Amino acid sequence: MLSLLSFELLLKYMKVRNWKTFLKKYWLDVAMVILIPVFSGVKILKAIKIVKKVKVAKYGFKAADKTQKKIRKKRQREK
Repeated sequence: MLSLLSFELLLKYMKVRNWKTFLKKYWLDVAMVILIPVFSGVKILKAIKIVKKVKVAKYGFKAADKTQKKIRKKRQREK
């Protein structure tokens, strides 16, 4: 998607051939091409952060389950 936007911007610039006119006319397109990768990176970092939290929670549940099993075995031996 980013490559298509960049290519479209290149075509628009080739049509205008003047930086000032190009930026005045297509400033929003230029801003989109610059900001899309930034926000995509932020989105990826958030996803990685969520995955790490899920892994930590999964490890916590496994540890709690093992502890409960050990307690049950100990109680059965005492009876």
